Amino acid sequence: MATVKTVLILTLTVYFYPVSGAPSYQDILNFYTNAITCSTCFVDEIFPKKEQSDQITVDMNFTLVSIGEFNEADGYLEINGLMDITWEDDLISAVSGPPFVTEISVPRDVLWVPTISIFNSHSNISMIGDANTDVRISMPTKDESAVMKWSPSIVSKTNCQVDSTYFPFDTQKCNITFTPWGYMESEVNISITNESLDTSYYNEHELWRLKSHDPYTETKESTSFAHFELTLQRNPKYFLLTHFLPFLMLVFLSNLIFLVPSGSGERVGFAIFVFLSISILMAMVTGSLPKSSTQMSIMSFYFTTMLLVVSVLTYLAILSLTIHSKDPRNMVPQRIVRFIACCGCYENKHKDDLSRQNKVTPLTLSEYDDNDDNYFSHPKFQTEYEEDFAPIVIRKDDKVYKNDYEITWKHVARTFDKICFVVFIIVNFLLTLIFMTPLIVHYYQ
Repeated sequence: MATVKTVLILTLTVYFYPVSGAPSYQDILNFYTNAITCSTCFVDEIFPKKEQSDQITVDMNFTLVSIGEFNEADGYLEINGLMDITWEDDLISAVSGPPFVTEISVPRDVLWVPTISIFNSHSNISMIGDANTDVRISMPTKDESAVMKWSPSIVSKTNCQVDSTYFPFDTQKCNITFTPWGYMESEVNISITNESLDTSYYNEHELWRLKSHDPYTETKESTSFAHFELTLQRNPKYFLLTHFLPFLMLVFLSNLIFLVPSGSGERVGFAIFVFLSISILMAMVTGSLPKSSTQMSIMSFYFTTMLLVVSVLTYLAILSLTIHSKDPRNMVPQRIVRFIACCGCYENKHKDDLSRQNKVTPLTLSEYDDNDDNYFSHPKFQTEYEEDFAPIVIRKDDKVYKNDYEITWKHVARTFDKICFVVFIIVNFLLTLIFMTPLIVHYYQ
């Protein structure tokens, strides 16, 4: 026992006024024996108050050093910091201290210290600090209480409810909540010394910017709580460069499906490649977001919508191939012919005679063989066509008509491709503008 006492005494750190006298070893030994290990005047499990019904006020000041990790998917914030905790001890003031001593450090495990715990800890609720952190005692003068100061370090993960609505331009508010675990507010009351966090040693996080901080206290269900609210704003540059920009390029690249020649055989493969690439990027983004159905990100809705658009685009590209490969002997409906003509995609072959724009050349059925693959070689059908063009033959009242607008299914497919290309360029632009506008506005508010 004597050996243990000697070791504890040697751990004491003494501060004294620069006067002629100085405390001797015997003075420190007497103080430790009479004030610290005195079983009749001090027990570390009992309140350091002469009247046990008195309330102890614990002042707290939190110094944030760094943010280690912010895991949005699991909903926790890892913090590194220091806590300055002060309170008054009446029992030590009842015993005279060594002469000339103003401050002295004593091991924590031989004194009463408040059981300050992180209430919203992600893992388990346990007391902060460790037994190796000494308590510094400011020695009292006559009729005063000793002021105790304990400065434990904090490395902990705290729960943080993530609102990913405006991801990646989001701002998150996370609380670090402390409470004297096991004590009622009538026994231990927590107060905050400073009106703001001490950030003099803070190291800025590469992804999250500390926008503001707001400490406050509250009493809930007869228990005292100290809250340190951190407002963190995400830096969106990393996400925009590594996820959003490639995704946007793929979305607009998908429009080029309609510019791939139908006869090349690469159109469907190109569409499926773009679809799978967008799906992989979407999986990478959603994997870093919290799995919540109540507060889904606008960006998730945007990705899902664009994936649906690319799906429709792929379907239309296959439909265009089907139109392109239709049998040229099957007539093109007059509504489609008029529509293509009105769009100006193809001009009437009789440019010099506008009166003939709606005329057709009759041919009796006796001169027309429906089973003849070379029916277009009939003398009455001889006109100047492009190599892949074929005239449109229309049956009506036992007559076969040739339309003045020589539009084939290949023309229809090409017109369909042009229309889809322009329409989807506009749709993709408008959807991107609609989804991104609220995100950017929220970021700069």
